[in-house]
Amino acid sequence: MAEARLPSRRQAVRLLEQQRAEIDELLDRLTPADRERPGLGGGAWSPKDLIGHLESWEEYVLDAIDAWQRGERAPIDTLTYTVSTSR
Repeated sequence: MAEARLPSRRQAVRLLEQQRAEIDELLDRLTPADRERPGLGGGAWSPKDLIGHLESWEEYVLDAIDAWQRGERAPIDTLTYTVSTSR
């Protein structure tokens, strides 16, 4: 199996921007009160909570691509193996 080619940072940013535009379009359908109302997917998170979570992972993605292009381990890998998942 051929190894997958990593996207450049520019390609990753473009993809994240496209996906964020889709998310923003969905969020625009909600009232401000609904954006903060818990219960997303039957759980305790609000759409606002989910967006904050996604933003964190977008940053992890860009940091990982930068590290991989330098031939280094992604910072999120270090975090994953040194911090409890419950934190």
